[in-house]
Amino acid sequence: MNNLKKLLLTTALCALTSVASASPLIGTINIGGSSIVENDGINSTGITFTGGSVNSFPAPTGDFAGLGGIDTAGNGGGQLALTSFLYTDIPEKTIWSIDVGNDSTIDYSFTLTSVAIVSGDSSGFSLLTLSGTGYFTDIDGEKTYGKWGFSQSGASFSSESVPEPAIALLLGTGLLGFGFARRARKSA
Repeated sequence: MNNLKKLLLTTALCALTSVASASPLIGTINIGGSSIVENDGINSTGITFTGGSVNSFPAPTGDFAGLGGIDTAGNGGGQLALTSFLYTDIPEKTIWSIDVGNDSTIDYSFTLTSVAIVSGDSSGFSLLTLSGTGYFTDIDGEKTYGKWGFSQSGASFSSESVPEPAIALLLGTGLLGFGFARRARKSA
């Protein structure tokens, strides 16, 4: 009877952790448009976006497929919002969001958590290239960590599957189950 209780408890814990695990956003999205490199006369200090759209070529992939053509003017079946930033705003600055369907609901957003100057931080800043990391948030508030790149021709955002806390919890529950099974075997 005790073994049956342990088996049911382990099964219930596994079921709960699998419910807690969210699907990460996977894919790439490219945003093109115009921007101004903010600077202090010597070094770049941030980016001001002055308009843009989700590029249709290359087309968004994965979970972002079908978002091509959405722009800051509300065309393409949705609304793109770009938020300018200074490097001193980082970490935790949401730099873009997309409302699919123009229903005033943010379906996707990207929050920048780090930024690094790769090249072009002088002489007019026309060749400025940045890279960084951040996280995507979907309509359910689930976060997926990804990479960000910027050049004067546009910005690229991509996500990759990374371990999340729910997966670690699932692994821990499995190890706990093995511990219970071993203990039960020793006492029998």
